[in-house]
Amino acid sequence: MPLPPHDLKFHPVKKNLLPHQRLLRHFFSENRLLMSMYIAVALLSGLLKIALLMLLGRGYELLSSGHSTRSALLKEITGFHVPEGVTFPLFFASIALLFATVLFIEKFGAARLGERFAANVRTWVFARQIRIPAEKITQNGYGRYLVRYSSDLSGLQRYIVRGGCRFLSDGILALGLLAIVLIFDWVSGIVLVVMLIGGMSALWFWQRLPDGKVRTKRSRQSRLLDFVVRRFTSIATIQEENCYKKVETRFAEKNQLLYAAAMDYHRLATPAAAFAETMPYFVLAALLASVVARHTPPPVSILVLLLTLFPVIRRLSKLPSVWRLGAISLRRLDVLDVESGASIAEKEYAEKILQKPQSRVK
Repeated sequence: MPLPPHDLKFHPVKKNLLPHQRLLRHFFSENRLLMSMYIAVALLSGLLKIALLMLLGRGYELLSSGHSTRSALLKEITGFHVPEGVTFPLFFASIALLFATVLFIEKFGAARLGERFAANVRTWVFARQIRIPAEKITQNGYGRYLVRYSSDLSGLQRYIVRGGCRFLSDGILALGLLAIVLIFDWVSGIVLVVMLIGGMSALWFWQRLPDGKVRTKRSRQSRLLDFVVRRFTSIATIQEENCYKKVETRFAEKNQLLYAAAMDYHRLATPAAAFAETMPYFVLAALLASVVARHTPPPVSILVLLLTLFPVIRRLSKLPSVWRLGAISLRRLDVLDVESGASIAEKEYAEKILQKPQSRVK
């Protein structure tokens, strides 16, 4: 797909839409076919993964000469009779090969969407930056604009790949497994749903706390980048005058300020990351409490599915962080739209962002 033209108005202005919302709307509308294909592939990938998890039960039977609850559950859910004898390894291998192919298409499609969005944003950003008055760029420093191509762009790419595509894939798998659990053990299913909604809501709230720290960190990073760029442009003078020590001292000061801002951010962000990593264990504790309270443990097959669901829960619990950082990067595009003089639907909102005090390194 060709990239959008460099014209500032490459997409019609929609009322009540901010610049980053128009950018997303344009991207989604231009990639409807690719996104529809990705959704179909992600759905097939989730179904195949569930099928493979069930078929592992039959493999357990062959290896241990025992009885597999997952194999019985597959038969109970779908009515499908798992092949017997030597046919089973061939059948299992064919399903695994199909899953590997679908998984490759899924991951490649997600990467393509992410790279395409990053390319569109780069074009959008550059078209606006070259229209910003030169004196404003000189006053603000080059680093403030260079950071749009590094940390901001990385956050936006993760927003599409992990916050969008990966969320869709894991969401389909989680919904499928939750549906099976609800059918065969509705109490455990309800406990799972409540814990997931509560845990994700708590993480979403906590991820809002370090927003100001993120802005301070990125502001100081841009100032450090600006310092480096300006010293590169005058590197001949630095070498001729032998003023390495002075330049290194000033760089160390700015680097220390960036380090302090980064640590302020991590003091708030790492507790949420730790909770996201251990959230499946809290879900398991709630399930165990429900089992003890009703004195009727769920079927072993359901417990196996629950264990399969835990890695998915861990990945889903990390999404609020990706969404929040992506949202911060998107809002910074609104500021850039104002600076370039582009016409936007809610210019007053973006101007308020410009007026907010930001921590800057002098």
